[in-house]
Parts: sequence; C-alpha cells; structure tokens
Amino acid sequence: MIEQGRVTVDGVRTKELGTRVDPVNQIVHVDGTRVVFDDTKVYLAFNKPLGVVSTMNDDLGRVSLSDYVGQRNERLFHVGRLDADTEGLLLLTNDGDLAHQLQHPAFGVPKTYVAQVRGPVGRDVGAQLRSGVELEDGKASVDSSSWSTRCPARPLLSW
Repeated sequence: MIEQGRVTVDGVRTKELGTRVDPVNQIVHVDGTRVVFDDTKVYLAFNKPLGVVSTMNDDLGRVSLSDYVGQRNERLFHVGRLDADTEGLLLLTNDGDLAHQLQHPAFGVPKTYVAQVRGPVGRDVGAQLRSGVELEDGKASVDSSSWSTRCPARPLLSW
C-alpha cells in the first residue's frame, strides 16, 4: 500500500517503506480512511519451537504457548495451529475479531505450510491431501500442493 502511494502521514503521501510513525501525534490515512491506532491491542509474532503444543493450556502438562507468554496480563488467542512436531510462525493477539477472521474458513484467508518429508513421496499424496486427512478435531484438506524441483523433499501445501 505504501509503494502504491495509498498511505498518507499528516496529509503527505509517503512511498518510503520503513517510514516511522508516531501514532499518538501523527495522523495516518490509507485510501483516504483514517487509521485509528488502538494501543490496547497486542500482536506478537511467535516462532513456535519443536515440542511445544499450540494451546494456551494443556491438560497433559506438555510445554505450551503459555509457558512463553503466560505472564502477560492480556488474554491471548493464537492464530494458526502447529502440532508439537512442527515449528513455525504463530500470531498471538488479544484481538479476538482479527483472530476469528484469520482462522475461520468462511473468510477464505489462505495459509501456506512448507513440509520437509523424508524419503520418496507417493504419486497419490497430493490427491489424498486434497480429499482430506482425518485429524483429532476433524477433517483437514489442502486447496493445492506443489513439489519443489529444487528440493524435492519440501512440498508446499496451501490451505
């Protein structure tokens, strides 16, 4: 949006990425609509390590997200779910509306996962993933999958 010239700061169009803004003392518009900053909202990027379950509270006593952010006063929602055997980026926020919009299938927000697979991948794996795989909490399926020719052991899966 910045590179397209759609953002103004104090009435001046900016096209420079990384422009610093003081949300208390400056006025920002995108496409003519004022951006209102809410300093009560928290948005954290969390690189979930292997062995951590994607929940704020685990009945089985496993290491969970709360072991990393449980000391915060805000109730945090995690956006994204990675099982204990995977690592990667999760968004943690107290913005329940945003969390809902990012996660609920009705909003159609695409998610991309990169999986490294040991050994040969069967020809029918893509079709199996598209038809759905049964998980603990229901069936999950991919919209598309592709296999990298640069690194054949790293399929790209999009939900």
